[in-house]
Amino acid sequence: MGSWRTVVFLGILAALGAGAPASGQNGIFADGLFRNGAQGQSESGLELQFHGLRSMSQSQARGLVEDQWRTIEEFGLTTSMADDTAFLLRLGMRRLGFPEAQVDWRILAGGRVLRLDVEEGTQLVINRVRIRGEQDWDSDDLRPIVTANTADRQRLLEFDRMPFVRDDIDDGVVRLQEFLRFKGYLQAKAEWHERRAPNTPPGEIEVVVNLTEGPLYHTGPVRVEDAAGRLRPEDTARLAHLSGQIYGEDVLREAQLLLSTHYSKLGHYLAEVEVFNPSPEEILAGTVLPLRVMMEPGDVYEVKNIVIEGTRRIPAVYVDRRMRHLEDRPYDHGAVDEAFDELARSGLFSVIEIEPRITGPGTMDLVVELEEGKFRSLGAYGGYGTYDGGILGFTYSNHDFLRTHRTLRSRLEINSRGYEGELTYLLPRIFGTRWNGQTSLFALTREFEGYSKFDIGLRGEAARDLGKHLRVTLFAETRHTEILDSDFSQATDIGPTSYWANSMGVSVLWDHRDSPVLPKLGYFVEGALSGGGAFLGGDFSFLRAHVQYSHYWSWGRHRLRAGARAGIIAPLEGAEVVPIDLRYFSGGSTTVRSFRQRQMGPDDPVSGDPFGGEYYGVANLEYGFEVITNLELAVFVDAGNIQEDYEDAGWKDMHYAAGLGMRLNLPVGPLRVDYGWNLNEGKAEPSGAFHLSFGFAF
Repeated sequence: MGSWRTVVFLGILAALGAGAPASGQNGIFADGLFRNGAQGQSESGLELQFHGLRSMSQSQARGLVEDQWRTIEEFGLTTSMADDTAFLLRLGMRRLGFPEAQVDWRILAGGRVLRLDVEEGTQLVINRVRIRGEQDWDSDDLRPIVTANTADRQRLLEFDRMPFVRDDIDDGVVRLQEFLRFKGYLQAKAEWHERRAPNTPPGEIEVVVNLTEGPLYHTGPVRVEDAAGRLRPEDTARLAHLSGQIYGEDVLREAQLLLSTHYSKLGHYLAEVEVFNPSPEEILAGTVLPLRVMMEPGDVYEVKNIVIEGTRRIPAVYVDRRMRHLEDRPYDHGAVDEAFDELARSGLFSVIEIEPRITGPGTMDLVVELEEGKFRSLGAYGGYGTYDGGILGFTYSNHDFLRTHRTLRSRLEINSRGYEGELTYLLPRIFGTRWNGQTSLFALTREFEGYSKFDIGLRGEAARDLGKHLRVTLFAETRHTEILDSDFSQATDIGPTSYWANSMGVSVLWDHRDSPVLPKLGYFVEGALSGGGAFLGGDFSFLRAHVQYSHYWSWGRHRLRAGARAGIIAPLEGAEVVPIDLRYFSGGSTTVRSFRQRQMGPDDPVSGDPFGGEYYGVANLEYGFEVITNLELAVFVDAGNIQEDYEDAGWKDMHYAAGLGMRLNLPVGPLRVDYGWNLNEGKAEPSGAFHLSFGFAF
């Protein structure tokens, strides 16, 4: 009797539950799964609704509970999951400056809809951050340290204003204090308070950070000792230059890195380096602190075997050839890194791991774990430049061409001035040496002011890195050029219109940049010398030289770049004039930016088209300020000239420019917008020029 009553009672409850909402406040609902095949906003048939949002958008709110909603779609909607979703939304909103946010939930439509009712309250936003200290700090450098956590959330959810979150500011001020100690202010303290920003709407908060830096500490005498406390004179001498520097984390890391790198090259794989922090008593006693380091080299380990795992199509011998030089010699971490880089450059592997594995007293194997990648790839790109106009290109790569384990690359580009096709075959480790080569076959058509041309040619290169910063490249080229159309008058000698230009030469690069794509620090120097003539089968003889120097500085959000370049080409063996297409041209986005591309210098008296020169020189100076991450505003000055005759080489007849620009730093290089004004405008010269281009100017 009791059993059937129980069944009827449960049936009534189920019927009521299907028609009435479950609520996070006062609803009652059995905790079960809701799955329904009716139409909804997802394949699961479930729908998520937000009500009451004012400052936040639907997409921003959904972003706060996206992972939780995916779980609900996979496993079903329950009251506990609904409650968790409301909790996560409330927590996320409070981390976005809504400290009074409240979220209730309801399950509707027979379990198909989760409705979240939101009361936002007043959103608190940061009006500004004021940082006060005893030293003259640049607030633009320190402010991102304080607001880093909130700024990440702001970018992720695309909020216009930076939310004010007390916990985030607490964490940021602690980071700021650690930053000051990192910079040598070992007793630094940072405290903060909030206040209503004056003359602003409710919710505008001003954050005031007060710094007490204390004294600046410097490194005193250096002492390196072994585990038993005995002095190691040679290691102490290696670190002697650190004495007198600001005592901060930079010095401690440099000491550890110098010693560990030195002993790693000698095979001390398990070398131990420990840098001791000063005691509180030493910090209080004075501002010059001793640098004490414990150095225990340990045993020398010799690499006995290279163990290769994971190859399928690529034979193990391919890898072995590139690592065999590491066998039967002391372990060298730097040499292992170079071998890793060479394997990565091959494009054959998607995963590369090199693990030293100790096999006995003083011996080890290097275990190379590999995962082969995709050998073929097809790509496309497009863009626009003020000189080239519209650009459309296609690329194809085969990293195991004809199963030779070498790369064949092809590229086809079409733009408003012509087309260019190139086929390149990479030749790593030429004849088993450390020289890496490539051979390129190319053809192109190009329209310039005053003439158009067709080129076809073959170029070969062999390059070798001599250490970390120095690269030497040998090259040779054969090229046939046809000048198709010319608008120049008889007064302009553009040289031969059909010729072979065969040449060979050498270039040297000394590169100390922190990045070759987006350099912020360092410098590079590059020089090249080449020559051609009848002895190489060419139609005329010439000698060409080029040199470039660029330097980069960075502090906080500030960037400074400076550079200078010059090039000269001289006809030899009775040749009277250099063909127009081998001459130098100037003006444009990378030289003097008050002129359009190739428009600076001597021109034809009738058509006004430039005909280039045998010498050019350029100097550039640019200051940039990063207004937000990866976006810079820049001011620049340029100076340069171009001489028709190489015998007039020098810094006379200069043109000067000043301008403004913007840089959007992308992973593959900066997208640049520049406008340069002509500071010494001559007759028939432009007052300025606009440039849209890609890559650094110098």
